[in-house]
Amino acid sequence: MTVTAQLTSGSWPQSLPAPNSDYGQVTVHRSDTDIPREAPAPICQRGSATFLPWFLTLMLAIESSGVIALRLLKLARGGSEAQYEAHLMVSEKINAGFEAGANLIDSATAADIINRYREYVAANALRLS
Repeated sequence: MTVTAQLTSGSWPQSLPAPNSDYGQVTVHRSDTDIPREAPAPICQRGSATFLPWFLTLMLAIESSGVIALRLLKLARGGSEAQYEAHLMVSEKINAGFEAGANLIDSATAADIINRYREYVAANALRLS
C-alpha cells in the first residue's frame, strides 16, 4: 500500500515562497513490495574510506581512556613523579599538535594523523603500566 499526501496552499506558511506542484508530495511505503529490491551498498563498510577514520577515532578514544586512568592514578599519588608526569603530559600534547599540523601541511590523511596519535597513546600506556 502506498500513501501519497499533498500539502495544500492553506497549510503552507505565508513567510515561505509557495511550492511548485511537485513540492510537498510525500510517499510512504507500507509493504515489502514497494521497497526496491537492490539496496545500495552501506556507507560504513569495513575498509571503506568513510568508515576508517571513524573507527580509528573510536579506537583512539578507547585506548586513551586507559592512559588517562593511569595518569590520574600517578597524579593522585603526588610528589615529584606527579609533577614530572604533568609536565610531560602537557609537553607531549603540544609536540603532538605541532607534528599533526606539520603532517597535515605535508598532505597526510586523517587516518595517518590518528594512527600517529595512537602510537603515542600506546607508548604512554607501556610507560605508565
